Amino acid sequence: MGFLTGVYAGATPLIQSDVFFRTIEGPITVGGAFKYRITLEDGRNWLLYAISDPGMVSNTAIRGPAGFRGAIQVAKNPSGDAGEGLYDQSAGAYATAATTTGSVTGNTGSYTLAFHKGGNAALPLLMYALPHHVQSFDGATAGANVNMVLQTATKGMATAVLRDTWTMVEDNLPIGMGFAPWTPDRGSVTSLNANVVNLMNQVGSSELNEDFNAQTNLDSMYFSGKGLAKFAAAIYAMNDLAENPGLAAAGLQKLKAAFDVFVQNRQRNPLNYETAWRGVVSVAGYRDAGLDFGGTYYNDHHFHYGYFVYTAAVIAYLDPAQGCK
Repeated sequence: MGFLTGVYAGATPLIQSDVFFRTIEGPITVGGAFKYRITLEDGRNWLLYAISDPGMVSNTAIRGPAGFRGAIQVAKNPSGDAGEGLYDQSAGAYATAATTTGSVTGNTGSYTLAFHKGGNAALPLLMYALPHHVQSFDGATAGANVNMVLQTATKGMATAVLRDTWTMVEDNLPIGMGFAPWTPDRGSVTSLNANVVNLMNQVGSSELNEDFNAQTNLDSMYFSGKGLAKFAAAIYAMNDLAENPGLAAAGLQKLKAAFDVFVQNRQRNPLNYETAWRGVVSVAGYRDAGLDFGGTYYNDHHFHYGYFVYTAAVIAYLDPAQGCK
């Protein structure tokens, strides 16, 4: 996001800095907002936009009026006058959500992020794109790149984009990738030498004889999912790589039974639909927010539940009729 936006409904805005404010210039009228140019003691430049004049108190705080209603936006400005002009164009609009759509044709895919806006919907959004976005921009999105960059905490340099929608195009998708080991130069590796196959059968016979339920019906969706995915990978390997469909079929029946516990939502900590953010979460976190590494509060959902998606995909691959149910 280009701005850190706070929307107030009868509160007192308070903006502070541990670095301290060296200078504060303003208010300067910009459209329907008041702008402040702020320089911190570290020499970095920031901008603050407010619907009404929030007033200044000291070199450590900016305090708005009591009962303030409206939005205050704060942005780091790395590009001097040019950057300030870009922020001026967008001040008053902010992203509230995004809709993702995509399609694939052959080995080329594209996806679009369409941002939903709050504030003044007539203004374009100023958002920052990460490097992997920028390198895949289509022509129209690349044309909205305004050549202003900021260092992110972990993802490299982010580039400002003055546009409400981004479209990225990905060429050379690995459409031949399946469950087998895969590398860009060799593709899917489905043929192994006899020594490897023999060793896999020895290990597989032992591991698929284990108690699936004891390792998958746990008090944690995370560790349960890991157990299911482990057995799913082993069963796939037995069937397709170790050339042992009989052992794989026996393991698949055990996997289906273990997975069905979660299909029926009969695990130790069932899933619950919570209405605040409208998602599915484990009830475990209602007792202790730290359980499942904060999964009930949507931390790490992408891979916690990715284990279940992977397991379901392996079941559907090995038993297509079951996968359609």
